[in-house]
Amino acid sequence: NYRPVSVLPSVSKVYERVVYNRVISFLERSNSLSPLQFGFRKNHSTSLALT
Repeated sequence: NYRPVSVLPSVSKVYERVVYNRVISFLERSNSLSPLQFGFRKNHSTSLALT
């Protein structure tokens, strides 16, 4: 009985990535994100926020 509590199928992981990419691209196109938002954006790392 050492099975994990939740095992997501590969299809749901692919679907999650597709939805994530679409949401991020929409937010970047509509300029809804602040230029000071760091951490999950491409080329905006958290270490860059400290400098």
